[in-house]
Amino acid sequence: MLIFMTQQYVDLVLGGTKTSTIRPWPKCSLRPGATISFNGRARATCTAIERRRLSDLSDADIYADGFETRDEFRTAFLSHYPTATDGTLVWIIRFALTVPVTPAPSRGPLPARHT
Repeated sequence: MLIFMTQQYVDLVLGGTKTSTIRPWPKCSLRPGATISFNGRARATCTAIERRRLSDLSDADIYADGFETRDEFRTAFLSHYPTATDGTLVWIIRFALTVPVTPAPSRGPLPARHT
């Protein structure tokens, strides 16, 4: 499954700091063991999925999402999902980075063919 996120969060995934993503999706079709691609730049394996109210997130949940404090998380989350409230149900998608995907190096133009 392809999941989009801003580049700063992809960088945290690639650095191993972000090991979950929290989404207010109405449903989640991911299952543990599924492959996740973040912006096509990083590949991970889903390790667990949990459903919780936004207000019930633990400090560990917030830290795994790449944030140091609850306030920092809340500010960022509401900037992406401004209609979210404490009662909003969210999916916590936990993952383990398997392959950082980097673009192939440019080789320049192909040499002319001689016939």
